[in-house]
Order: sequence, then structure tokens, then C-alpha cells
Amino acid sequence: MLTTKGIPSNELPYRAIILIEPTIVTREVFNSHLEDRMTAINFSVATTSMRRNIWKSRTEAFEYFTKRVPWVDWDCRAVRILIVSNMFFTSIHILKQQ
Repeated sequence: MLTTKGIPSNELPYRAIILIEPTIVTREVFNSHLEDRMTAINFSVATTSMRRNIWKSRTEAFEYFTKRVPWVDWDCRAVRILIVSNMFFTSIHILKQQ
């Protein structure tokens, strides 16, 4: 979060943030921005399809993620949780994100 970017993680002014995404909109509002929304969705699908998902080690994955958007702005602890909970590594199996 940008509000905590300059604050060391052990000095944050709060323990948790709850994010709520409002997904319910009227059909009129949905359709009024459909072209922009589809452009964003198509971009997201294209970049996700090209994203690397095979790693030799957790260290290699951590170095990759912490240098790229959006993970470069994440707290390092959150990146480590992503890596530990969502990936397999060649020392165990062929690596693929679950």
C-alpha cells in the first residue's frame, strides 16, 4: 500500500487492512465502461499468459517477484507467503503455480 511505503514493516500504524471490492453495479454502469474494461481485461490476460511460472528455488522466485510490478511494492513478508503457498520448485517437482 502506498500509505505504508516509507514505513518499516515493524513500525506500521495498524495490524491489518481489509480491502473490499465493490463488484455489484447496475447494467447501465457496467455497459457504460465496457470498452475500457475489456481493454484492461485483455491486457491482464496477455501479461498473465507470458508471466514466468517455473523456478529453480524459492530464492530465485523471490528475487524475480521483488523486482517487478506489482510485487515490488508489496511487503517482503507477503511476497514470501505467495512463494511458499502457491508454487512448487524443481527440487520437489516440476514447478508450476497451482
